[in-house]
Amino acid sequence: MESIEFKKYLTKYFAPEIRTLGFKGSGLKFSKISGNHLIYFIQIWPNKWGGDCYIDYAVHVDFLPEFTNLEIMDPKKMAAIDAVFRNSLGQEKFHYGANETEAKEQINLMVEAVKNKGLNYFDRFNKFPEVLTDITLEDLKNGTWKWISHITSPIGMALQLSRINLFFENPTTAAEFAKYGLSLIEGKRGSGLITMFDRLIAGDKNFIKPKYEIEKEKEEMENLFKQIGLKK
Repeated sequence: MESIEFKKYLTKYFAPEIRTLGFKGSGLKFSKISGNHLIYFIQIWPNKWGGDCYIDYAVHVDFLPEFTNLEIMDPKKMAAIDAVFRNSLGQEKFHYGANETEAKEQINLMVEAVKNKGLNYFDRFNKFPEVLTDITLEDLKNGTWKWISHITSPIGMALQLSRINLFFENPTTAAEFAKYGLSLIEGKRGSGLITMFDRLIAGDKNFIKPKYEIEKEKEEMENLFKQIGLKK
């Protein structure tokens, strides 16, 4: 079965079940605004070759910019890929099946996965912000934070924890995370975050990267391309 056909069955069987859990959406993307700075996402990622898919769970904090640091996005226009924390919980694969009956059986398993693994993941954020502000620098260093997201690098996590602590009036802890993030930057890797970390250390709560920094980085990148003889 191709992805486009399976999507029809998702609309028929999956979407109604997910909406009973308070999520809005259709097709492959669903979201729920918690009212406590958090937005929860459920997104289905089909295999580009067809045949199966997996479910991505994500949590976004509404006062943080999306990962490019360009803007605070409208929650209604966001998807899981825009969220700061994502976890596919093992990327369990669900096969489409050969017909509607088999597809429905797989979709029932997908619904159960959401109700068990997905909701358990979201429930861990019920104690926000403490679930994140209680994370220590040692926790970050030893990796106990990795249940939060399978794609966030230590540098990225240091950035988000610094921002969250600063927002909730923990400037000392915010500075600790920012300084650690700075220490992880090597060469060009993560260099675009240096000025952001510096501002966090200084207690600047403007989490969006200024346009002049974006233009400077763009100019530096263009110069780099010229130096190595490539065109952007």
